Amino acid sequence: MQKSRETNALYKKQDIVEDIDKIAYVLNKTNMHIGVYEYNANMETVCFTENVARVLGLDSLQDKKDSADYKLFKAFLDEVRETPVPGEKDVFCLEKDTKRYIKIEEVTKNDDILGVVMEVTEEINKRRQLEAERDVDSLTGLYNRRGLENLLLPLLENPKELGLGAFIFVDADGLKIINDKYGHSKGDLYLKKIAEVLKGFGTRGSMAARFGGDGFILFLYHHDTEDELLHTIKALHYIQDNGTACLGDDIRVPLRFSFGACMIEERADYEGMLKIADERMYENKRERKKAQSSQENE
Repeated sequence: MQKSRETNALYKKQDIVEDIDKIAYVLNKTNMHIGVYEYNANMETVCFTENVARVLGLDSLQDKKDSADYKLFKAFLDEVRETPVPGEKDVFCLEKDTKRYIKIEEVTKNDDILGVVMEVTEEINKRRQLEAERDVDSLTGLYNRRGLENLLLPLLENPKELGLGAFIFVDADGLKIINDKYGHSKGDLYLKKIAEVLKGFGTRGSMAARFGGDGFILFLYHHDTEDELLHTIKALHYIQDNGTACLGDDIRVPLRFSFGACMIEERADYEGMLKIADERMYENKRERKKAQSSQENE
């Protein structure tokens, strides 16, 4: 009986080897980084195409395509599966330093296990680059509205991570004057200078985005005390009245903007904070224009 099982396992292994050789022939014609492996629960070895060793980075398997110990092979795959890539199905990080990504899929039928391993590093990196570009404003390098909301909305649902903070709407002052006097390229540079002020602003958590046109959003969070938060906002007040921007060609202009702030405890939802901060920004802009007009008339 034992001999009969061993004979059946041998025939099964021969069948698998023949199937693997056929699959390897087809895959080699595609020039794709795909490897296939197969084994039977009654076998002690695993059979696989040559690309399996290449994809998994296992040089020791190169010369053992029909004799590798399947238990060791399975243990290696189990270890790889301990580093899944968030947001990706059946994709795992193979090497943490170089960030190689592979996809592993298996199908089990009776006692046979058929698996496919694929190198998907280039695909993952390209998609992440497209997603990053989709969420970033091309002019300023800040997040765009979509990118801000993707980060901010989940954060607003986790009050413990927020701490004390404020939602600030910023709007450039005098952009039309700069466009008319120096040209739109200088106006774009003026907006980039404001973006530089907002990016990484403060000593605690912050994120900045270009909201469109000459409008920006600055979100401050993770402050420990109200005094600390107010001190950060006070620094923004100072910059809006004392900042300067070099636009090249010996052009130096005052860097001016208006802003309105909504504290998180006033309104924790995104749309509500946006509305309050926007209204306060326009109020600040009107006050600044009025003050400027009074100074010019003196």
